[in-house]
Amino acid sequence: MVPVTAAGTGWPGRRLCWDGGLLPGNEPVDLWADGVQLCRAGSRQHDGACTITHGDFRIGNMMFHRDRPEVAAVLDWELSMLGHPMADLSFFYLCWPSRQDEYGRLADLSWQAMGIPNKAEFLTEYNARSGGRHVLTPFHEAFAFFRFGLIFIGIAERAAQDNAARDAGKHAMRLARAFGRHGMEVVAAA
Repeated sequence: MVPVTAAGTGWPGRRLCWDGGLLPGNEPVDLWADGVQLCRAGSRQHDGACTITHGDFRIGNMMFHRDRPEVAAVLDWELSMLGHPMADLSFFYLCWPSRQDEYGRLADLSWQAMGIPNKAEFLTEYNARSGGRHVLTPFHEAFAFFRFGLIFIGIAERAAQDNAARDAGKHAMRLARAFGRHGMEVVAAA
C-alpha cells in the first residue's frame, strides 16, 4: 500500500502526501503545496450562500426517468448537510474530466451524443432553475477532486485494516491518485 501521512486534526488541518503515481518520476507530492493558496483565494470569494447540500451529488446517485431525459430521483442522502451549493455542483462536475475507469465518469464516452450537456450548459441550467448566479472557479474544482481523493484514501485504509470490504479497497488508491492528479492539474492551470 502507498504510504499516507497525515498531520493535524480534521479537514482544515489535514496535510496529505502520497508517494508515487501522482506526478512523473514518482517524487513525493504534497497535495496542499499550491492548493492551500488556491483554497485561501477561494474562501475570500465566498458569497455567503448556504443551502441543503447532498454531499455525494453525482450521476451514480441519480435515477433517470425511463422515457424522458430527466432525473426522477436523487438517492443516497446520508452525507447531506448545510453548505454552499457549489460544493455539490463542483463535485458533480468531476464527471466531465474523469474517465469510466475513474468511478464511472464521462471523459471517454460520447456523452454529447447521449444528450448530456457540457459543464457550461449544466451551470446555466442550474442557475436558471435555482435563481442563482454561481460561477465554478478552480478552487471549487480542485477542492472537489482532492475531497474525492481523500474519500478513496479512507476506503483504502479501512480495507487494509479489514474494516471495509476488500473489494471496495481494491482500486481505492488508484482512484485516490487519479483524483489527486486531476486536482493538481486544476491547481497548476489556475
